[in-house]
Order: sequence, then structure tokens, then C-alpha cells
Amino acid sequence: MRLTRKTAIAIAVVCGVGAAILVAIYLLSIQKPPIVEAPKVLVPMVVAKIDIPRNTLITADMLDVVEVEQGERPPTAVRSMGEVVNHLATADIAANQPILSNQFEKRTGASLSYQVPPGMRAVTVAIDPVAGVAGFLVPGDYVDVVGTFRVGDETLATTVLQNVQLLALDHRTAVEGVGTDGNKVEKPKAQATTTATLAVTPTEAQKLVLAATEGKIRLVLRSPDDRTFKPLPHTDIVSLTGVSPKKAAEEAAVEEEAPPQAPQPAVAAVAPQKPELTREQKVVVIRGTESSVVIP
Repeated sequence: MRLTRKTAIAIAVVCGVGAAILVAIYLLSIQKPPIVEAPKVLVPMVVAKIDIPRNTLITADMLDVVEVEQGERPPTAVRSMGEVVNHLATADIAANQPILSNQFEKRTGASLSYQVPPGMRAVTVAIDPVAGVAGFLVPGDYVDVVGTFRVGDETLATTVLQNVQLLALDHRTAVEGVGTDGNKVEKPKAQATTTATLAVTPTEAQKLVLAATEGKIRLVLRSPDDRTFKPLPHTDIVSLTGVSPKKAAEEAAVEEEAPPQAPQPAVAAVAPQKPELTREQKVVVIRGTESSVVIP
């Protein structure tokens, strides 16, 4: 049988189409399945909010908890604030960097000395429910110290210290929400205390001790966002009431020394008398042995 030209072309086209189909089937068979990305797993990590120098007691307000991918968290990174709060930093920790387990020394029930800021002193003063803001103070608050003093014959009040950090109330030194052992505790309720320990400079310590010895002091609670200092004049009775106690005492003494006035005797009402007539205004009428005066 003789192969014609048309038949050869048809056979070639069929072979080409078949080859293309076979190539497509082969390519589909060797194609890799699509890669499905695994869901991201976020884990907590404690980082420093500020620079924490070495030998600093780490407190809750210095830290923050962020979430990162599991593979991005260093193996020794701290996962919860309770693991590091109230422990001593053994290395300089930069802000926004994770807290590592080898950067601090664990201190269960850290002593008060580690909570005193560098260059400051801890001074304890006696307070009562009134001086202690009705028991609503908590360690970590900032307060002003106002004292009242007797100077001569007058009493005055003055702001002795401003923006002073409260380190402890009685034996409570925990930051709100975290105990001295690093474990979480319930939010403290208002409770009366008898002593307050303040962080002051050496010069402020002298002022505070003198004020507590020679007068009466009261703690004034500040807003957590207020760290301002404002010069304030002292307040005395004159500036408070506008009246001088000395002048008031003198006026009272004068009133006591003034003799009482005797009551004036009552004057009886007297009928008005007619004016006596002169000799020229009188007319005498004589009748025998009788005489009478006639007023013209």
C-alpha cells in the first residue's frame, strides 16, 4: 500500500498530539504537592521596658510581657514576670531586650535594702489611719510629706518633702500584684498601718526625722502620672482665716477689761410749765379786800 502525502501528515499530527498528551501526563505526575505553611505558634516572653543597670532590684514596672513566635524566643528567656520580679540584676539589661535566666539572681523574699534606689536612704516614720490616707497607700506609691509645727504662739503647716517613693508599709514590701517571693498575690485591700518607710536622699532624711520629732506629719498621696515639684509657702492661721490670733486676743482682752456701765435712772415725765409772766404782762384786779391776776 502506497502512503500518500495526506495520510503521512495525518499520522504525524496524531503522533504529535499523542506525544504532547504523554508529556503533559508526565509533568503532572512529577509535580510537587503544594507546601502548606504550619500555623504560627506565639509564646510569651518577658522583656525590659527600660534599661536595667547591674545590681538593681527588678520590679514589675520595669518589665513587660510580649508574644513572639516560638522559634524566636531564646531557650533561656523568662516567660513570666513572677520568675524575675524582686530579684537582683547581675548584668546590664537593655530596654526592649528579653530577660534571660542568667541575667539575675533569684532572691526569695528579697530584703528591703535591695529596694532602696542607689544614693537614697530608707527612713521609717509612724503614721495612723488619717496620716496614712485611710489605709489606701501601697508600696510603690509616691507621696508628699506635710508637717504641722508650733512656732512660738502660732501653728503653721508646710510641705516638708515632695514626690517621695513609699518602700514599705509595716512589713509589706510587695509591689501590687506580686509578692516578695515572686508569686502573684491578690490586689491588697485598704488596711490601717502604723509605720511607713520612705526612700529619701540623705538631706531629706534629716528633714523627715526632724519633722516627725518636732511636729506632726501627714502623707499626701500623688497621682501615678504626677512627678512635679512645686514651691509652696507655709500656711498659718492668718493666711488661712485672715485673722491674726494675737490681734483677736488683744481685742478680747480689751472687752474684758472695760468696766460695765451703770444703768441710767429713769426720768419721770414732767408736765411742761407755763412761763412766768412779767410784771408788764399781768393785770391785777382789786375788789374790796380781794385781788386777782388777769392775763390779757
